[in-house]
This record gives sequence, structure tokens and C-alpha cells, in this order.
Amino acid sequence: MMFVDANLFVYAELDNTEKGDLARKFIELTINKNIKIAISVLVLDEIAWAVKKFSDYNNAIEYCEKITELPILEILPLPSSIVPKMIKYMKLGVKPRDAIHVATMLEHGIFTIVSDDSDFDRIKEIERLDFPQALRKLKEL
Repeated sequence: MMFVDANLFVYAELDNTEKGDLARKFIELTINKNIKIAISVLVLDEIAWAVKKFSDYNNAIEYCEKITELPILEILPLPSSIVPKMIKYMKLGVKPRDAIHVATMLEHGIFTIVSDDSDFDRIKEIERLDFPQALRKLKEL
């Protein structure tokens, strides 16, 4: 299973360039191949904030509802047990939200994140796939 960062969903909704196309293709391929992906509640928060900022609040609500209805999506909880790992990654210079994502991933045995954010590259315990890499990996499955 792959953890999906908020930026993939934001690009899929708001971006009309190649990056948005790749994000939409990723979502479509996970559905067509019935490949499970994971996010956390915090990812939904980030998506809602970004869509609201660049669109409007009603669109943010509708898009979050649409995402939560994806049949291949698992929404992971944020247990308090992730806090020590979150702090560990923050001490390495990782932004708090990204540190929460990594700690959540590791708590659930997920070691791959799909993200356009290269900040995840500094974390040795996980592998970051950008959108083209993630699509190639999906096609191999």
C-alpha cells in the first residue's frame, strides 16, 4: 500500500498542467486496478484548506466527500503513539505535518509515499515516488 500526500489530490483537482494530468491518471489507475492507497485525516485537512484557498469552501467540502468515497482509499487514524516518531523527524528538520505523515505511515507499516514534495527524500525509512514514478510503479502491478 502507498500513502498519498495531499499535493497529489490538490493537483488532481486544481491543476490543468501535466502535473494535474499525472495526478488524475494516478487516481484513475488505482481505481481501475483496485490498488489500495492510504491517507490520514490530516491529509484531508490539507486538501480542504488548499481547495478552499484556490477555489471555495463548498468545492472543498464536495471534493473531500468525493475523495472519501473512493473505493480504494483507506483513511488511517492518527494515534497518540505516533508522537515520538513525529518529534524525531521534526528534529531532523522535517515540517510538522510531513513528520506526522511519516510517523503515521510507519505506524501502519507503509514505507512508500506518493508526493511532489522532495522534503520526504531526506527520510531514509521511506521511499518517495513523484507522480511519474508512481504511475510507472502502478503500471507494473
